[in-house]
Amino acid sequence: MIRAIIFDCFGVLYHDQVSLLRELVPAERFPAMQDIFKAGDYGYLSREEYFRQLAELSGVTPDEIRSLNARQYTRNERMMELVRRLKVDYKVGLLSNVSSELLERLFSVPERTQLFDIFVESWKVGAIKPAAEIYEAALESGGLRAEECLFIDDVMANVDGAKSVGMDAIQFLSYDQIVHELHQRGIDA
Repeated sequence: MIRAIIFDCFGVLYHDQVSLLRELVPAERFPAMQDIFKAGDYGYLSREEYFRQLAELSGVTPDEIRSLNARQYTRNERMMELVRRLKVDYKVGLLSNVSSELLERLFSVPERTQLFDIFVESWKVGAIKPAAEIYEAALESGGLRAEECLFIDDVMANVDGAKSVGMDAIQFLSYDQIVHELHQRGIDA
């Protein structure tokens, strides 16, 4: 039985460019979106061409893609509201590879205490996802067994890392997808 739901920070509770685009691009077009990211990373596309191709894929203008790019690292308010709703019936955790300084800017100590029962920072553990040690630190912090936890992350390698220690895990693609998968597990979201 699931007693705790543990979330990743970036790409789940906070937007990054990829998570913002996932809300605009239909799931069947995610592979094409990844191809555009890779082409941009390799320098095969100019910045303008990168914005234009992402705009075409998502059905918005290149200016809207530029604006979205500037909004990365903002809270995913729908997911934060989900955290608050789940907190009523479950232990809720945050497990992040993000540096301490950044987390301090994102979550004040009072807010951290209000939102999360488990708060694991990689730098304190000395391990990063997908290493087993970081998931085990989250379990220990919450006084939980692996089979009592559900982990949500946007990176499949991190989802696989959680599964390797016995947790249930979901790759985050969108808010609606997470709510659907929680309902499939009998979790009222």
